[in-house]
Amino acid sequence: MCGRFEGASRGCGKGSLFVSIATAVALVGCSGGGPEGGGNGKKCLHTTPSGSGKDPFLFNVGGEPETLDPAGVRLPKDLFLVKVFYEGLMRSDGEGKRFYALAKEVDVSEEGTLYRFTLRESEWSDGSPVTSYDFAYAFKRALSPSFEAPNVSLLYVIKNAKAIKEGRLPSGFLGVETPDAHTLVVRLTRKVPHFLSLVEHPLFFPVKAGSDGANLGVSNGPFRILKRVPHRCIEAVIRSRHGGEETSARTVTIGTEGRTPAIGTPVLRALGCESSPVLATEWIKVNGGDPLLRSKKIRRAFARALNTREMISGPLRGGRIPATGILPDFFGKKEPDDLTGKGEARPLFEEGLRERGANEKIVVPLVFIYPEGEENRLLAETVRNQWRVFPEVEVRLESLDREEYRRRVDSQEYTFALKERPVDFNDPVGFLGLFTEEFVGGEEMRAEALRYAKLLEESSGLTDESERLFRLRRCEKLLMEETPVIPLCHRVFPLVEEGESVFLGK
Repeated sequence: MCGRFEGASRGCGKGSLFVSIATAVALVGCSGGGPEGGGNGKKCLHTTPSGSGKDPFLFNVGGEPETLDPAGVRLPKDLFLVKVFYEGLMRSDGEGKRFYALAKEVDVSEEGTLYRFTLRESEWSDGSPVTSYDFAYAFKRALSPSFEAPNVSLLYVIKNAKAIKEGRLPSGFLGVETPDAHTLVVRLTRKVPHFLSLVEHPLFFPVKAGSDGANLGVSNGPFRILKRVPHRCIEAVIRSRHGGEETSARTVTIGTEGRTPAIGTPVLRALGCESSPVLATEWIKVNGGDPLLRSKKIRRAFARALNTREMISGPLRGGRIPATGILPDFFGKKEPDDLTGKGEARPLFEEGLRERGANEKIVVPLVFIYPEGEENRLLAETVRNQWRVFPEVEVRLESLDREEYRRRVDSQEYTFALKERPVDFNDPVGFLGLFTEEFVGGEEMRAEALRYAKLLEESSGLTDESERLFRLRRCEKLLMEETPVIPLCHRVFPLVEEGESVFLGK
């Protein structure tokens, strides 16, 4: 081993966290550890209650979760909940800064293909220790050929993982070793520069050996489930991050329906419930097979007509960051030409019409579909209003239930489709990888899709980080030029500004 991750450490010794739950709490003091803070390397949180202190603590995720199994989760709100009930090796904040979580030390081999994680002392909610064996069990469970894990390809960076999933090798050949209960060794198929970001995904979270992660009978995150009422709420209790007695006998109620107040990261931190934010991105998928939208200039005109900063305001602001490109700004500044909402949309549109020989006096009907939901409706209406600079088109909105929406997208029965996906891991590849299947259209669009996939694949083999980021920027630029998608915003779950509650989820 020759390298070591020098991230910041966030954690306290066992029993060092004392919390009271009330309708409002205030963070009154802490000390930092690792490179960012001095002192003893511990971070201790204390809260001051407001009011009587007898009220339950409430927040809402906006819908019944599909699953709470770390290996099966795929929706943003479900990812948020899984990160509330489980914890993995590493954690990062909303700006991409990485911290230790269950790992307390990481050594990396010189060739970058072997990672040795040393685990800190921690406990499952039943009081038993979290061990390296639980991580190995979780990986092999997800890689079982009979187990359905929607994001299982993320594990394929581990040696022999793909062959095991395809049934070509037994699980004993997986590139994971557990020399002892506190050491986890992972061997990769090749160097993966973003591997420490990758392990923040719930697929890499531990599952207690012999338990069923889907039922969450035993978990290791900041909350422990007391009771789950389907289509209503989840009642949980805050537990010490390092085991021991739970910090409050009162419950936290996580609403899964309705619009009860939502609360996010700052208050959860004050309660001692540190959790990585869940990143997601929202965009409009463009059907390049539509006669009008076969023109690259017309596709770009629709993108240029949108002012995302103006769009993401009022009721749509909570948890959203206006998109200035495919990648969030914290991955680096954009060139001015990359920005949506800039430039002259009308000249591009008119030039595209002339090139296609279209009749400007004929109103063209376009269909914009979106999954049913109040926030989706508001966002779609806002987009349509900004597109009124094109009187030559009439945009018809259609709200669809999730099943019909997926059918229409799969069969390409739309002109525009509002989409949202969680980002699997906090790295440019996590964002750019979402769009490999978004190129819809004729031969020209298919050719660009192949070029995009090749650029993305080439970046994965680069060892020089600056060169890797340069290639990834080329991928982003290709997307912005060809416009198979129109980025709208990025989301962070949970997120709340001090003193302001927001509604999480859709």
